Amino acid sequence: MSETWPKRVQVVLERATAGNLKSHAIPALHAFIYLNFSNTITLSLLAATFILAKKVNRHPVLINVCITFILSGIFSDLLWYASQHVGPEPNKSLCITQASFLSGTTPMLAASVFSLIYYASVSYDGDPVKATLSRVQLTLMLIFPYIALAMFGSAAAVLSVKHPHKVNRHQRFFYCSLHYNKLTWVMSLFTSVVLLIVTILEVQLAYNMCRSWRAIRKAGQHSDGANVQILLRVLLFGIYVFMGVIISALSNTERNSPVPDLFAATTGPMVFLVFATQPDVLKAWRFWRGYSSESSVVLCP
Repeated sequence: MSETWPKRVQVVLERATAGNLKSHAIPALHAFIYLNFSNTITLSLLAATFILAKKVNRHPVLINVCITFILSGIFSDLLWYASQHVGPEPNKSLCITQASFLSGTTPMLAASVFSLIYYASVSYDGDPVKATLSRVQLTLMLIFPYIALAMFGSAAAVLSVKHPHKVNRHQRFFYCSLHYNKLTWVMSLFTSVVLLIVTILEVQLAYNMCRSWRAIRKAGQHSDGANVQILLRVLLFGIYVFMGVIISALSNTERNSPVPDLFAATTGPMVFLVFATQPDVLKAWRFWRGYSSESSVVLCP
């Protein structure tokens, strides 16, 4: 049993190829496509609500998370938009374009999540001084994801043009990818380091907020419901990100199962569920019923 269990885990976590999915290939492909398409639609609605709704104020780092996941959904579905997601190998130029964008997508998402959690960690107690970022700090936090996208995407584009035979859909099935081990490992190292820092910040944030909540209860005061809501939402999102890190790390070297790619495609819907179910957002969508003066303070400026 001790010898077969790791092998079974490895089979589940390995990445999918065109040949080993067999009868599950098309259903898995459709699930991947529509999960990513839902990212584009639902997170566009959420981002527009954050930007346009007068009673729903959110910090730019949260809006940036929505934008990066929207881009991720678009990049992942490029073959579908071009109607080349099934059949023979896609057009080489399109394949190189998608592979280049996707090479920078994971670092971009990791960087955007880092900016979100970092801001939450410095403003968890509602102190307006701590929560205020300088213009330089805010600018760096907002452009960090796109710097990561540009760096790894450009590197992948250069390598793809030099080695076009290493770019295809055969090894990933759901999308075109560049098979260049050195770039893959550098990208994985960057992403792992960033998400490790995210995990540390999450643990520190949870500890500090729980300690603050216990102190308030001990003093016989009522805790702020909004702060409890913040804790639950941030913890939920952090746990999901941590699960993604583990699955990505275990599946880095093999490519036989759709689980890692499908799990990654569910992260965008998770962002929507976590941040779209806040009371003020739901009230903004029920505009015909009016809007009360109460609003959520989760990641507000």
